[in-house]
Amino acid sequence: MNMRWTDVANGKTSMLAGAFIALVFSSPVWAEDELVLPCQSERYHDFDFIIGEWDVFDFASGEQIARDTIIKDIEGCALIQNWRQIDDRFRREGVPYRMRGTSLSSFDGRGWIQIWSDNMGSSIALQGGVEDGDMVLRSQRASHGTFYYWRWAPQEDGTVKNQGYFSDSPDGPWKDHFEIIYQPRKTAE
Repeated sequence: MNMRWTDVANGKTSMLAGAFIALVFSSPVWAEDELVLPCQSERYHDFDFIIGEWDVFDFASGEQIARDTIIKDIEGCALIQNWRQIDDRFRREGVPYRMRGTSLSSFDGRGWIQIWSDNMGSSIALQGGVEDGDMVLRSQRASHGTFYYWRWAPQEDGTVKNQGYFSDSPDGPWKDHFEIIYQPRKTAE
């Protein structure tokens, strides 16, 4: 039996279909006073410490290497990152411009997913979640033959330490890729 919505609206449904519709639309989940908006549970806020306007510095040298802007968007369901490199650290040989990249990060109900893409041709998919208070994401498949493991650690002074590692195997051994510190961007007075 083919059933259309107009059949439901015109009362041409079986008793079972009518009971199903009554159950769904009278369920307390649909009641306005109990409505829970998507992406509002605590887990969707695990990575909120990275939201902001940041100046990014090499951890060892203290030199500024980038600017990063991370916002929460689409009604709190995703983080969107816009990275602007101000040095040549990640520039590919022969490329006449510095690296710029963007990522989309979201909690999928089980864990966090981040998709990173940049103008150097990299596209990296990472998965993970909170480990010992830090956000830890790992690539599950290689990007250009390389696996990645990234850790963001919020610091007591409001900065965020970000460490990146790479390997030719998803299980390591991991080699240092970068160690950087995010500092809140100072506004002009």
